[in-house]
Amino acid sequence: MSEDRILQEAISAIQNGQRARARDLLTRLLRQDQARVDVWLYMSAVVDTPKERIFCLENVLKYDPDNETAASGLVLLGAMQPDTQRKPVRPIGERQREAPEIFDPSGESASRDKKNFTKVPAGQAVSLIFTGLMAVLLVLIGIFGNPFYKPGANSAGSGAPTSTIRPLGMLGPTSTTVPTQTPLGGVPTDNPLRPTALSFRLTETYTPTPPYVNTPHPNNEAYEAGLRSLNAGNYSQAVALFEQALDQLEETDDDLDIRYYIGLALLLSGDPEDARRSFDLILQEDSLFAPAYLGRAKARLLMLPSTNVAADIYKAIGIDSKYVDAYLMMAEFRLDRSEPEEAMPFILQLLDFAPENALGQHYLAAAYLALGEPEEALEPAQKAHQLDVTLVKNYLTLGQALVENGKALEGYGYLDLFLRYDQNKDNPIALYMFGRANQAYGNHADALANFEKAYQIQRTLYEMSHYWAVSLVATGEYERALERVAVPIERIGEWFEPFLVKAQAYYYQEQFSGAKEAIEEGAEFALSPEQLAELYYWRGLIYEDLGYPLIAKDNWQALLDMDPADVPPDYLLEAQSRNLPAAPTFTPAVPTATRVVTRTPTP
Repeated sequence: MSEDRILQEAISAIQNGQRARARDLLTRLLRQDQARVDVWLYMSAVVDTPKERIFCLENVLKYDPDNETAASGLVLLGAMQPDTQRKPVRPIGERQREAPEIFDPSGESASRDKKNFTKVPAGQAVSLIFTGLMAVLLVLIGIFGNPFYKPGANSAGSGAPTSTIRPLGMLGPTSTTVPTQTPLGGVPTDNPLRPTALSFRLTETYTPTPPYVNTPHPNNEAYEAGLRSLNAGNYSQAVALFEQALDQLEETDDDLDIRYYIGLALLLSGDPEDARRSFDLILQEDSLFAPAYLGRAKARLLMLPSTNVAADIYKAIGIDSKYVDAYLMMAEFRLDRSEPEEAMPFILQLLDFAPENALGQHYLAAAYLALGEPEEALEPAQKAHQLDVTLVKNYLTLGQALVENGKALEGYGYLDLFLRYDQNKDNPIALYMFGRANQAYGNHADALANFEKAYQIQRTLYEMSHYWAVSLVATGEYERALERVAVPIERIGEWFEPFLVKAQAYYYQEQFSGAKEAIEEGAEFALSPEQLAELYYWRGLIYEDLGYPLIAKDNWQALLDMDPADVPPDYLLEAQSRNLPAAPTFTPAVPTATRVVTRTPTP
């Protein structure tokens, strides 16, 4: 199918209220060319949440900075300040004749007498205004053709090298040179503090989860209108329409699905008590109606977040062993309670029959991170991003997985984008990981600001204090570094890097005895080749300044005897400058056990 044909199919799906199908088709187009402004604009009309709409509209402005429709949408969504110089979009009332009934959730004509209008909440008003803008766009394209499409348009720029950086605990006070190419996460070449947030790759098609409850009710216009209102986010209107649909049913017709949608609309409108009562009544009548168990569980969690709703989720899975939403809810429920071991079997079982589910891959990555296995987390986090580029919470998971795997340069842009949304700005893990990403660029002042903010929110991120101390050493704040690094030494223990940073802080203050004590205290925990290289290098420096040249010489020689691939080039040059004899005078015994702390405490 040609790109133009796919686009027309997507437009038809939008007009018919088939948002999931439209999203699938539009994402297929973005996989071929993510610079398609028109596709991002249409995508903003079918995604589920305001932050996803913002994401799409920001992409429109990325490729077409003067796009008035996208700018107006961002202003309406509160993501952009109004631009008085920009030509305003005409009010909806002036264009009702241009867009009859395309996006009318109730199925009624858009033209009504003024006396029939009712006041709607601000959130619904924004949604309706934005929907009106999209309706006009659809009509104009239907009349004049696609004004945005440019055959052969280039996709986004090429990615950057995937080289890793040395562990941050080993950098010392020398700032890291900023790369000259753009990492995959989207950091620009000119200023790593202000990344181009939306330059991400899209390589797979988004696969939506089909609605579980989908009973046809032919000739019931109120039911169809209720579904459109529910999809459009007009929940109070949806409730009224579904109640009207119940009145239109014959006595023999099944009404449980309509009553379920009433409960769902109540839940989404912020009325969990009435929603729970609706789901309870459904289950009293039919105890095998699986979606009602999930609905009731969600309502109970909204009423009291500490409630244990596992039993309801188990019942839904017991009724339908391939109920995707039930597995996803169980994964989220367990992960929110810091129970990754309990979440993992449900996630793996889900992915066994739904491997292309983006949320499932996201939860798998999140579970591995919570279990302290970042190496296993990276692949599912990347796959989740490929499957659904609008899954914003996966930007944190992917960014964290990249940072934890020594690819902080690539993780910078994902973390930056995640933190741009207001609801994410106080996420301590995101701030902590963004601080580490800033360290990779040598932005220690920004790293310190992020660590400080994360600490004010959550004081149990003991591992973070090590990286905090690294930046303090890099900025010459040695006393503060010693205070910070004491936390992981006390709380975590058998981890070499904090002892190394402690030794560095003493060394740069020329307190060589303190540096010697710190490096020797942590020496037994230096097990990997990279850690041993650090141990020998700093021992060489410290013992030279203490006046023990023979011990220093032994450590320089041990450094030269290592595989050069495991030793930083500047360390080798430093050792070679001592003009040591070819034969080594000291061969260290390398322990066989490995103990490297990688786990990030879960908030």
